Parts: sequence; structure tokens; C-alpha cells
Amino acid sequence: FMINGQLNLVQRCLTHEGRHEFVTQEKTAGPNAFVDCLGLDSKSCAGPHHRYSVGTLFDNVKSGKYMESKFRGGGHGWAGTQTCFYNCIAPNFKVDAPPGGTSWVIGSGNEGEDATRVTPASLYYQQVQDRLGKNALDRLATEEQRKQLGRYLWVKERLKNEQSSE
Repeated sequence: FMINGQLNLVQRCLTHEGRHEFVTQEKTAGPNAFVDCLGLDSKSCAGPHHRYSVGTLFDNVKSGKYMESKFRGGGHGWAGTQTCFYNCIAPNFKVDAPPGGTSWVIGSGNEGEDATRVTPASLYYQQVQDRLGKNALDRLATEEQRKQLGRYLWVKERLKNEQSSE
């Protein structure tokens, strides 16, 4: 899933063997959000990819490879700034910010580090509720979906259904 614009929401999306599975491209203005997404058998990192994307939230995203927002060199330059990895799961996080910029890793870590998760469970969902109210949040994600956030049960159920139909 590649964003090359602004005001985008990628929610409850699944990749399998993806290369740069959840990314932004060059000069992506933001704000943009990846929420409750899962990358299985990832082949490369997730995060802003190249040439200075701004204002990307990775909220409860799980990747099989590292997640990054840093100076990538080689014509890519600074991948991004004002990037936030919130309650994400990845083997490693490589996060830095350009001069005058800031990026964050909050409540994120390896698969076994559940204690690092912070509240609220989703920064994006909390902001929607604070700005637009509970009715808007309920249209975006059910109470059950919010309760199971970060467990990716929607994927497990889907994979189970696919296997039983074969």
C-alpha cells in the first residue's frame, strides 16, 4: 500500500510477501494514516520511503521486517519527518529526523514486548473521537474491532475461512 498524496486512511489491510508494504512516496504532504494493518512474510521495511514525506501515522501496524523513517541516502534523502509509529510491532525500528524535524516511536516494539503498548490503544481512533465524536468513531470501527485492536483477529478469521473452503 503506497500513498502518494494526502488525507488518506489505509485501515485493516493485509499484505503477504510485500516489499515496502506500507509506505509513502516522495514529497507526500500528509496527513496520512495506516491503521490496524498487517504485513505477513515482509520482504523489506515499512515507513516513508523517500524524499521527505510529512505527517504519517503508523497506528497498530505489524510488519515482519523493520520499520523506518530516516536518512536513506543514495538519491532517496530523508524519508520523512513528523512520522509516528504508535503501538506498532516490528523486529526493529530505525527512526531519525532531519534538522528541525521530529519523528516518534511510541508504545512500539518486538512481538513479545506487549508491555510497551500505551493507551489509548489507537491514537487515530482517539483523535477521531475527540474531533468528531463517538458516532463518527463507530462508523469507522466497531466497538469489537477497537477492542481487538493490535491482535489482528480479522486476519486470522479470514485466513481460517479461506483454508476451510479449499
